[in-house]
Amino acid sequence: MNDFSTLERPVQFLKGVGPKWGEALQRMGILTARDLLHHVPRRYDDASTVQPIAHLEVGMDATAVGRVRSKGVIPTRSGLRIFQAVLQDPSGLITCAWPGQPWLETKIREGDVLLVTGPVRFIHGRQIQPREFTMLARGSDGPAADPTSQGTIFVSYPASEGLPQWVLRGIFERNLDGLLEQVAGRSRSRRRRSRASTSPRRPGRSSRSTAPPRSPTRSPGAGGSRTRSSSSTSWCRHVPAGSRRARGRASGSAAPTPSSARFTSPCRSR
Repeated sequence: MNDFSTLERPVQFLKGVGPKWGEALQRMGILTARDLLHHVPRRYDDASTVQPIAHLEVGMDATAVGRVRSKGVIPTRSGLRIFQAVLQDPSGLITCAWPGQPWLETKIREGDVLLVTGPVRFIHGRQIQPREFTMLARGSDGPAADPTSQGTIFVSYPASEGLPQWVLRGIFERNLDGLLEQVAGRSRSRRRRSRASTSPRRPGRSSRSTAPPRSPTRSPGAGGSRTRSSSSTSWCRHVPAGSRRARGRASGSAAPTPSSARFTSPCRSR
């Protein structure tokens, strides 16, 4: 895959985004899939402990599971509209209130099973104001509300008025695992290329030699500028012609010949 089809893909082409939510994400500075990965959560809410509704007391920060028995929007004198839903589990009933969120009336239906977490207050009776909620079942055909059901961890992302929290969660649920897998695959490829580029190369002419490579040293030739390789054969080929005679003149003795008993060829000494 190329970069455009993975991390550099425009955010509107990710699963569950589309043009509408793509524009909202772009207004928040999220233009590509890579930008979405850098949009990190701002809060984690632990809802792993679910309590029966009858045990909820005023002042608690609690988590409960219940089925919606009734719902509606209540206006106030100040003009604020509050969405309320009554939740029921086998132990009792409690009212849930969402101030300033009347649009939830079209999202939540009677018979839905909700998991809610938030503070319990006393406003015309016990009332929980959910900080977060999730829908466990849709409609009356879903499973019965079980106060001992397993909770969850609510991840809260930086949101905006045009991009609510539940939309952001849905986008991350559909795309996060795939994007992280692509990042991990690209990292593995880079590591393989790095190891291949730094691995030592095998010597060409001396590949038959099993001795470890030796550090380069200056040759005993007249020029003194050539180096000796790890192979004795290669070393002899780098010796300049006439270097044996030059060495003999420098020492004040007669130039040795190949048949001289005093002279031992460097190639033979190895």
